[in-house]
Order: sequence, then structure tokens, then C-alpha cells
Amino acid sequence: MKQLLTPLVLPLVLLPVASSSAQDIDYFSFSLENDVLFQEDGGYTDGVVFSWGYRDQATLDENNLPRWIDWLADKAPLERDGRRYNIDYGFGQGMQTAIDITQEVPPEGDAPYAGLLLWQVGLTSYEENIADHAKLSIGIVGPASGAEQTQKFIHELIDSDKPEGWDGQLENELVFRVEGSRNWRLQSVAFDNGTEFDVIGGAGAGVGNLRSDVGAGISVRWGQGLAQSFPLSSLIPTRAGDPLAPSVGGWQVYAKLAGSWVANEIFIDGNTFKDSASVDIIHGQAYATIGGAVELGQWVLGMTVVRGTDRYETQREATRFGSFNITYEFD
Repeated sequence: MKQLLTPLVLPLVLLPVASSSAQDIDYFSFSLENDVLFQEDGGYTDGVVFSWGYRDQATLDENNLPRWIDWLADKAPLERDGRRYNIDYGFGQGMQTAIDITQEVPPEGDAPYAGLLLWQVGLTSYEENIADHAKLSIGIVGPASGAEQTQKFIHELIDSDKPEGWDGQLENELVFRVEGSRNWRLQSVAFDNGTEFDVIGGAGAGVGNLRSDVGAGISVRWGQGLAQSFPLSSLIPTRAGDPLAPSVGGWQVYAKLAGSWVANEIFIDGNTFKDSASVDIIHGQAYATIGGAVELGQWVLGMTVVRGTDRYETQREATRFGSFNITYEFD
């Protein structure tokens, strides 16, 4: 396992850190997505991400980006007069299991067992009421993700049911996804008590063997520091984490609605180039999200609950999970 993981993980994790050694990291964040909030342990069951990054940059260039990412950034229409930039990196693991993890052979119609190990870089270009996002995700699905070992270790630690169906997980496959989106701050109102209310709309698209889709969404927020955190808003929930960590400048609560048309998703369609377990995808999908975040000194704590429509035709349990995020912001 170590021989499989090390060549993939170390270059991806260390390269951005080494290239930005002249800069101080602005934040470090840990995010956990899990279905335990709903007393479930099947389907999309867990996602963990560590993220870090740089905020309020004047430019995107080789001074704050690895050369190959700077080259990619030049191809995206992000740099414009009067804009500021955020750079975010993330590294995480996600997993999907059968509904009943105690069965060695999951029943026909359940989505396949799958583990994902993923590295991401996200670039944000923003002004007062517009924020453009570009993100690249690279990783591996299959035994080399280490998801089987992670779940078995955690379940042994908490004396929970042993997952038995991992022998049928997806085969090793390198995966990628390139995506872009734009958010608009459509309306904002400041109240006399120091709080604000705003409405954000957005649209985006992504392509890759990990997932390809187009989508749009809208959110309403109430709280403090909404203008400061607007560039970081993500309207469509993502599994296995998102490196755009919250920075709220106080506190906020929010609600979001989003819809997408999904062309392909490896967690549902199975391996791209090999025969594997799969189910029939539902292309039209929608999500509702409620959540909040609060800043306590240099710490930011966030909690989100996501409820989605079915992702595939034979789905037997609802698409729902909770997400917890803790961020430390450096001076």
C-alpha cells in the first residue's frame, strides 16, 4: 500500500508547500463529512479533507504558485484589473459503501464500494460582487486510496460493525476533474444592529472521469462579515471536501438550493476502462443545504446539513450527510 500511495501523494502535497515557502500560510482547515448525523453508515459515508491556502493576493504568478499551476492559471480567464485572488489547496479521502456494510456481497442495485484519495488546488478571482472559481482535482479511486483500511480501523476503534464488502470495490483508476464557476452577489442589505443579509447566485461546470456536470444554485445568508466571506461561498455541495474554507468575520447562517445535470460520476458509473460494479445514474440532481459558521478569535467553526435527491435509479436510502469544519486563521 505504501508503495502505491507514496509516489502519488508526496509530490502533490509537498510541491505547493515548497513552492510557496516564501509566503506565510493564511489558514489551515479540517473538514469532515459523515452520515452518522442521520444514524446511517452506508452509501456515501465519509469524507475528510485537510486544506490550507493564501488569501487576498494581488496577483497569480510564480511568486505564489508552482510553475505548472501558474501555467494553468494563465489559461483560465481569472486575472483582471482591480481584482484580488485566493489560492487554496486541499488533500482528502472519501468513501462510499453499500447500505448494509455487514454483507460480503452487496445486493444488486446498491452503488459500488469505492474509495477516493484526492488532491485539489482552487483559485479564486474576485471583486465586490463577482467571484470566479477554477479548481483542479487529481487523485485515485480504488484500493490504493486506503479507504478500506481507514473504515475498518475506525469501526474497530469505536466497536462498530465490521465492513465486509470491500472485496468488490472499484479497481484502481487515476481520476481528475477540472471545473469553473462564477458567483454573483445579487442583493445585500445592512441592518442597524450590525448584521447583513445577502443573496448569492451562481453557475458552474466541471469535466473529468471523476465527475462531469453543469449546475446552478442560489443561497441566502444572514450574519456578520458577509462581504468578506462572499468570495469563498460554494453553492453546490461537494463530496470529499472543498478547499474553500470559511472565513466569516463574525458569524453567519445560510440556506442554499442547487441543481445539476450530471453526465458521469465514477462512484455511480463504475470504472471507466474496466468492468466493475455500477448502477444507473440519475442525471438530474438537486440539493438543499442549511448551515452556519462562527468566528472565535482565530478559529472558525462551521456546520452544514445537506439533503439531496436520489443519485441513481435503484437508490434505497436518502442522499443526506452532515459536514463539520474547523479552521485556524493565522495572523
